[in-house]
Amino acid sequence: MRAPIDPIKYLRGASSDGSASRGRAVHDFLLQLKRAEEEVAASGADADRLLTLYSVNLQSVKKMSAADIVVGVSGDDDVEAIIIHKRMDPNITHPLRMKDVLAKVKPELGLTSYTFQAVTRLRGLRDDERYCWKDVHMNIVRWSHDVVAVINRMSADEVEEFALKYTRMQAG
Repeated sequence: MRAPIDPIKYLRGASSDGSASRGRAVHDFLLQLKRAEEEVAASGADADRLLTLYSVNLQSVKKMSAADIVVGVSGDDDVEAIIIHKRMDPNITHPLRMKDVLAKVKPELGLTSYTFQAVTRLRGLRDDERYCWKDVHMNIVRWSHDVVAVINRMSADEVEEFALKYTRMQAG
């Protein structure tokens, strides 16, 4: 048994004995990827969306409350797995308030609290759990970092169009 491979070492071409086994093309690719990451970060955009390293580690735990997911497998010959996703803490997954999102979006969009409401309601972001978490008992709305990326991909014209539609909707 060996430890799982390190993806960067694998891409760089380091074999298990430490010698390089990959060619110049992989080296150039990694160099170009690093430059792209630096360019994205220098422009003020979210460089984390370019490349994210993660590891998956499956462990059996005795307490279901300590598990991130729960998997059940039937004992029949045709195996069926049932996966139940555990809800994550919204303070971790959706840490942003509206003012935090407004501070993170591109200034050239001219996003205000009103246009933010227009965009998030008309684009359906408010109803998508990936972007918005609502506590109906406390009337709290929190946003994930992904909503910043979605809004930053919009143009100022799109934001203005959503604001006009939202104004007409409110009036009528």
